[in-house]
Amino acid sequence: MTVTHSVKSLAKGLSILEEVGRLGKASAGQIAEITSIPRPTAYRLLETLSELGYLQRDGLRDGYRLALRVRALASGCRDDDWITEIAEPYLKQISKEVVWPCDLATYQHGAMIIRTTTHRSSPLSLERISVGRALPMLTTATGRTYLAFCGESELNAICDALDWNEVPERDDMRQPLLLSRELEATRKRGYGIRILGAQPKTSSIAVPVMAGEILVACLNINWIDSAADLTTIVNRHLQFLKATAQRIGNAYVQLSSGTSRDGDKS
Repeated sequence: MTVTHSVKSLAKGLSILEEVGRLGKASAGQIAEITSIPRPTAYRLLETLSELGYLQRDGLRDGYRLALRVRALASGCRDDDWITEIAEPYLKQISKEVVWPCDLATYQHGAMIIRTTTHRSSPLSLERISVGRALPMLTTATGRTYLAFCGESELNAICDALDWNEVPERDDMRQPLLLSRELEATRKRGYGIRILGAQPKTSSIAVPVMAGEILVACLNINWIDSAADLTTIVNRHLQFLKATAQRIGNAYVQLSSGTSRDGDKS
């Protein structure tokens, strides 16, 4: 069957989603200028996409950002593709610089799923954690980091979907005020922390992997708590961990835009 004409409003809406994703955040005026769509039309389309859950903004004067439903729309895409091409080589580099085991995890269905890890190759790993393992959102550094750096709409949606019965009754994260304070502290310092807790012999820190302003994954370091303290790990490894997360995020943007790492068109 040959398509002889396009649905112009659909085409405009998709182009708006692409531009918002490219910019990270955009106003109706910016979208109108970039796409040559009349500003009133751009505004109506932005509001429609927002009502449908594909875009979000925190206030009436804030720009629009991609929202949780875009992730659901892309759920048919294989995470393994970009992780294999981008993240795994960087994890191999990390294993040479940081002997402690590291994981890269992405959010899926109420948990952080480990997509690639150095646990099997690290001589300091106490547990041979494998790809596909689900990490709790509230009691791990990786989960708390994701909650701290995702958008407000996604945060609310995740919290609404969590199985709170899995969180120990005495855990501070069951209290909304204490959870809010922990996430705010995580944002301020730029990384999440777990001291013992979910894994009683180890502790961990985690940083966000940002593709522009879009959170795509979290990267962590696990260490034996009796062998090193938090200050030592932060002083020795945090900057390298952050730099690696930034490189992964930049490479993700290049892959998504169809360019290779050196900037050439693929």
